[in-house]
Order: sequence, then C-alpha cells, then structure tokens
Amino acid sequence: MELTGLTLSPVNARPKLGLIAGNGKFPLLILDAAKAQGNDVVVAAIKEETFPEIEQRGAAAVHWLSLGELSKLIETFQREGVTRAIMAGQVKHKQIFSSIRPDWRLAKLLLSLGTRNTDSLIGAVAKVLADEGITLLKSTDFLEPLLAKAGVLTRRAPDAKERANIEASPGALRYWPDGGNCRSGVRCRGSHGRHGCGHRARW
Repeated sequence: MELTGLTLSPVNARPKLGLIAGNGKFPLLILDAAKAQGNDVVVAAIKEETFPEIEQRGAAAVHWLSLGELSKLIETFQREGVTRAIMAGQVKHKQIFSSIRPDWRLAKLLLSLGTRNTDSLIGAVAKVLADEGITLLKSTDFLEPLLAKAGVLTRRAPDAKERANIEASPGALRYWPDGGNCRSGVRCRGSHGRHGCGHRARW
C-alpha cells in the first residue's frame, strides 16, 4: 500500500523552545540547561543586550532582533514552530521605556500599560504571546533539575579535617552550629547573631 502526499512527524517530536535572551550570563546558563533536558532551543537574541557568545552554545537557531520588534519576535517563533518560550537575562529599564523604537504592536502594548514598569510589561508581553499560541514559562523551571535537593548540602556538620580547612582559609566566615564551642578571636555566626554559648557574632 503506497501513501503519497503525507508528511509524517517523528513519534517523539517535541515543540521547540524559544529563548528570549537579554544580557548577562543567565541566558547562556538557561540555554545549556534546556538543551541538557532534550529541548531544541530557538534563541531570539536582543541586538542591544545579548552576549554574542550565545551563537556558540549549540542552539537550534539564533535570530537577532531589536528590542522593539515584538511582531518580528512572534513571527520568528511561529515560523520556527515554537509554542513554549522563556525570558532570561536583563534588559536595561532605560532601553525598554525610552531608548527603543517600538513597532506598532509593542507601541500599542506600551500605551495600554497602567503602570510603566518592567513587571507590567512582561505580563503584557506574556499575554500577547499567549494570544498567538506561545506560552511563556518560568526560566527557573529549567534550572530546578540541576539544583541540589533540600538537605543535601546541610545533612551533616563539617568533619574535623573539613573544619580545619575552613579555619585555615584566610578571611573565611566561620560558622559554628548553635551550642558549638567558640574561641576568642574567631568570627562566628549563630541564630540572631549569637551562639548558644553566648559569643556574639562579628562580621
């Protein structure tokens, strides 16, 4: 039996993930984390903000857009098949509200804001993206699998060798659990700045 005129998608195909990247290292970290979890990431890099090195991080595609090009962002994601997106990195407040040249869609959005701050703008952009079939996710969702679970780093106190290494570190802040032994001249920290032994913390 011959099938013609049909395009078959891979059984386990996943929609691509869009990354709207601002400045700083955080977008690079998010890109690496999302890739490690099996996502094909399409980056919308902001010309005025994003570090150029994002080109070398193995994204499925990197598209450079100006900050005011909201329509182009949406068209790019739709063309790439992006249905989920995240924002990561910083954008200077001045860039957003005074330096950019917004396209018609972003200009309309800015005029509709009751409060001109970053939070209200992100919320409005998220709604516009949702109306176009693109769900904005929390960037921290992609970091959680890489973080230590609660209690892993605090399950036990340092042993004698580890404590000796801590004490030998120049300028290190000493931490002694409440009820531990303090020595004169050792900086320490306890709940509310005081140990069970009564030695006040010095910072």
